[in-house]
Amino acid sequence: MLKLNRAPNEYKLEKLISVFLKAETDIINEIGRLRSMGNVDYHVVAALRCVQEILRKMENEY
Repeated sequence: MLKLNRAPNEYKLEKLISVFLKAETDIINEIGRLRSMGNVDYHVVAALRCVQEILRKMENEY
């Protein structure tokens, strides 16, 4: 039987946090891009901010 080599939990946590931080940065950049083009609606900003807040809460839980 094959035995899986698993990374230490700390590495996984750091990688997960890194992914969340990148997503947060991408969300902020998307809001800025939409605003600069004059194409941003209130509901788009509100939805993106909700996602950003969810990611922030997930990051703070660890």
